[in-house]
Amino acid sequence: MNRWPMYKIHKWLAVTAGVFLLMWLSSGVSMILPPILPGPDLVRWAPNVDFRDITLSPAQALKNLESALGITIEADHMNLRRIQDIVIYEIRLKNGSAHLINALSGQIFSITRDLAERYVRNTYPTEGDVLKVEQVDRYSYAYQWGSLPAYRVVLDANPSVDFYVSVNDGVVRRTDRWDRLRGVLGSFHTFQPVKLITSRDELRKGLLVLLSLVAIGAAATGYYLALARRA
Repeated sequence: MNRWPMYKIHKWLAVTAGVFLLMWLSSGVSMILPPILPGPDLVRWAPNVDFRDITLSPAQALKNLESALGITIEADHMNLRRIQDIVIYEIRLKNGSAHLINALSGQIFSITRDLAERYVRNTYPTEGDVLKVEQVDRYSYAYQWGSLPAYRVVLDANPSVDFYVSVNDGVVRRTDRWDRLRGVLGSFHTFQPVKLITSRDELRKGLLVLLSLVAIGAAATGYYLALARRA
């Protein structure tokens, strides 16, 4: 093959692969940078709960969930954990859904708007009073990862700080402007922004494979040019 068309192929493959490599390396660095202004602790545990008070067995928790849903379920795994001052069974089904059962009362447990507001105030008692509470059902610049749906809580001490309470597991996350910027940069490391366009993970993985093939092509054509020159 003539070296000139091969050179042009190599050049544009290398340019594409170089942009990808620069983005991948810079986003990876941003993921390990420490916070510029550290905030309060992410989690402040509620007072210890006496697990000896739990009388509901895992089998009974599954029966209660089946009764509440009105269907026969297939559990993948279940954990006993605490959300603030409440002990719950976290039951994950084989279809990917998750459900919470109060380990003391045996009733379905769900994170409501009022509970989310209370959890944020209890976790961050020095951050002020609640200014806004809204439900988040899709990813955005402000909420780039984590389970959906979630409640977004804003406190009046610093309206630029967002608190997110997961409806699925009750985890409370605090994010500020730097966290959101770093999240955007870090998301390019694995092409997470694709989720803003489609929920299909196959597109993101396909894009990674395609750019990897471009990088391999750039390397292969470069070796070919180098060997052809020596010959």
